[in-house]
Amino acid sequence: MHALAKALDTTFEDLKQLDNGPYFEEIKQRILIDPKLAFAFRCLLDANVSSEEIIKLADDKAKRKKK
Repeated sequence: MHALAKALDTTFEDLKQLDNGPYFEEIKQRILIDPKLAFAFRCLLDANVSSEEIIKLADDKAKRKKK
């Protein structure tokens, strides 16, 4: 990955911030704990819900939780 960073004229640390591997592992672990989560993801994909819509849903929920 260091060679890739050099070729892209960036730093290894910058590339590492873009690595989604740890997040995918967390998602897999949560699906093992709660299989309905996999179904929920499938529903989002089937309904063509955009990433922006999912982020808005999460933000709205976080705002309601703070109140």
